[in-house]
Amino acid sequence: MNLKRSLEIQTPVETTENVLQFSLASSAPYLRSEDENTYYEVLTISEDAINFERLVDGKSPFLFEHDTNKQIGVIEKAFIEDDKLQVIVRFSENTFAQEVLKDIKSG
Repeated sequence: MNLKRSLEIQTPVETTENVLQFSLASSAPYLRSEDENTYYEVLTISEDAINFERLVDGKSPFLFEHDTNKQIGVIEKAFIEDDKLQVIVRFSENTFAQEVLKDIKSG
């Protein structure tokens, strides 16, 4: 059982260096601890469980650590592949977003 989250980056899907495809979510169990509660979180990755209406228009914000004040790009496309939610993200050209992108590319 995989209990560690990871991010697997694919080759950039466009000629620009600011666009990457990667898995945003999977159904792999993840051990969570909140206060005194410890449990496994398991996401359902299916067409029925995900609202793609907000993800396919190229205007969905891509946030740093779920912080609505730290948008670092937009999700241009989202789709299911190999039981994972895959996204194509265009990173912003601002300094912070480019630092995050550089960190992602360097592993």
